[in-house]
Amino acid sequence: MKALSKMEFLLHQIETKRNEMVLSAVKTGLSSEQTLSKSRELDDLLNLHQKISTTKKARSSRLYS
Repeated sequence: MKALSKMEFLLHQIETKRNEMVLSAVKTGLSSEQTLSKSRELDDLLNLHQKISTTKKARSSRLYS
């Protein structure tokens, strides 16, 4: 079985957290503390993904400049 790259693992975490947030919203409501907590956790994962993506793009553009 192929090991997941760091980015693939992060994308999997994002999808999992998104699903958890949606289920929480259905069960406890959009403004419940549980749903808001899942939303903040998802935000953190998305921000990390953006940071990694931006860093990779910057590195590759310097290589080809």
